[in-house]
Amino acid sequence: MVFSCIAFSVFAGLNLALAADRLTIDDDFADGALNASLWSVTQSGPMAVSEIKGAIAAVTPGNEQAKGRLALATAVHGNLSVEIEYDAKSYAGGADGRILLQVQGPSSYASVYYHRFDMDRCEAVFGGTLSGGASIYAYREQVPNKGKLRIARTGSTFTAAYWQSGSWRTIGTRDGFTDDAVIRIQFQSTSANPAFDFRVTRFHLDADSASAPLAISAHPESCNRYADEGPITLKAAATGGFGPIKYEWFHDPGSGPVPAGTGDTLTIAKPAAGTSGKYVCKISDATTSLESKPAVVRVGERIQFTQHPTGGRRYAGDGALTLTAAAKGGVGPLSYAWRHETGGGTKTVSTVASCTISAPTVAHSGKYWCEATDGRDTVKSNVAEWIVAERPGFQEHPAPVRQYMDGGPLTLQAKAIGGLGIVSYRWFKKGVDAPVSTDAAFTIQTPTAADAGFYRCEVRDERETVQSTEIEVVLADHLVFEQQPASVRRYVDAGPLILQAVAKGGLGPVAYQWFVQGKDAPVSTENPFTIAAPVPADSGVYWCEARDERETVRSNTAAITVAERLVFQQHPAPATVPQETPLTLQAATTGGLGPVSYRWFMQGKETPVSTANPWVLAAPMPSDSGVYWCEAQDECETVRSNTAAILVEPKPVAPNAAALPAEPKP
Repeated sequence: MVFSCIAFSVFAGLNLALAADRLTIDDDFADGALNASLWSVTQSGPMAVSEIKGAIAAVTPGNEQAKGRLALATAVHGNLSVEIEYDAKSYAGGADGRILLQVQGPSSYASVYYHRFDMDRCEAVFGGTLSGGASIYAYREQVPNKGKLRIARTGSTFTAAYWQSGSWRTIGTRDGFTDDAVIRIQFQSTSANPAFDFRVTRFHLDADSASAPLAISAHPESCNRYADEGPITLKAAATGGFGPIKYEWFHDPGSGPVPAGTGDTLTIAKPAAGTSGKYVCKISDATTSLESKPAVVRVGERIQFTQHPTGGRRYAGDGALTLTAAAKGGVGPLSYAWRHETGGGTKTVSTVASCTISAPTVAHSGKYWCEATDGRDTVKSNVAEWIVAERPGFQEHPAPVRQYMDGGPLTLQAKAIGGLGIVSYRWFKKGVDAPVSTDAAFTIQTPTAADAGFYRCEVRDERETVQSTEIEVVLADHLVFEQQPASVRRYVDAGPLILQAVAKGGLGPVAYQWFVQGKDAPVSTENPFTIAAPVPADSGVYWCEARDERETVRSNTAAITVAERLVFQQHPAPATVPQETPLTLQAATTGGLGPVSYRWFMQGKETPVSTANPWVLAAPMPSDSGVYWCEAQDECETVRSNTAAILVEPKPVAPNAAALPAEPKP
């Protein structure tokens, strides 16, 4: 198909535009496809126009009028010439049908058609104001079943013709047609049992100009309105068209037209819930009927919350936290948004009507509200405040205290975490029913021994009470020796040697260490310190050190002396010496405690004869002869030596000298 004009060309698939220049269309229908921008297809009854060429596919028996029609989707005006070539098969049995070429105006029409009724013939029909109000028919007989038809207008005169033997043959002529017109090709059957195959094999049009086809320039717009907002106005508009334009409004297409909807504007004075739905406007002219896009109208009450969220106070570990709100009204589906306001601003936490926080934490505390919107208005619920806290507990438990009583103030301190509301403290001492303090830091300015014991702290919020670990307070005097070790002087055979010291006061267990002068390491960590079998080597200067968990004190020193018992290692020896010859008596001892003193005794005399050892008799006389012994004395005991007989021989004398007395017996 080719469309041409002096100013522009229009090809298949494009709408024709209003043009002041000549319009030419020539189509041999070789493409076999309908150009919806140029042609519209209408039908009446069950007939289907299956091809652009106009084949009539089937007609239900008994249907006395079945029609198929192609209409050019634009109006032409001025001088015109329109032709079709047709091909109609011959049928027997009284089949009746026709192919029409028609120029249709708002009030008049002119047509020429091939008519099959027992024989082939051609007719022209002029109707409406063109013929004075009545249809005028003109007939020509014996036309071929394959030929051409033409209608031409020059000025206001129409001429209908058919092609016969190489030239056009006029059927009829009429005057008075000056309106814009739509060109139609129509296939018609009036037989009760038709079986036709009518085809148009070519179409040709020459016209001064063409009008724009009917087109919707403004579709009604969807709107959402509240019932209290007043009237609703829907508006549609069209351009182009052939003849008067008619508007019809439909609510929920499929139902009848809206009674008041006969213009391009539909006004609903009092919108209500029943007003909601789809609205379409059907716009038609003499040849075309169009339907607007549907406008969706939603009318509703204003949004109201029927359930507001509620706040509260809870612990983080009490399970999920659910906030619920419900609203009604709106001009469309309601959507929800939950807002959470904290010190850091506001954020959206959920977009459903029921907002669930599966594991709430302290960070979820704050103000919550729900916003419901229908896309046109947004309504805010009441504000619900939630306080979420950890269960009360101790971030810092009190620490045990061990100090000397002169160590200054004693402070017990605990630090709580979590808790709902105000958190209070109470300190208890074991054995005392009433709290001893209600401060987080409990201080005893001048502690005494009575303040020692076991303490605990209780923390209480508005729901729960928790206890700290129990701690011990130990108060003590400084470590001092109340019993000093004693010095000891003793013999080795006096049994075990026991050294003891006693300390009092001190923090915690007291440990003892015994030291002896001359040794760095302790000789014992026991108290009393026992030497089971002391020997002289254990003699020395000893002291004890007592130690608690903080300090060490030292006792006085104790001198320890261990000695063997005093015995004579050398006894005095008997001797005989001449008179006036020096004589030495000597004895020696071992052992003994302290200095040893000696005393010499002579038998027959009670008092000692000498305290010297050795004892020297410078000029012994015979009267010094006798039995002698020595006594040795230390600080604890006295021992006696063996006896020794001493004989002092006198100088020789005359024979009558008296004999020496006999040696005394001890």
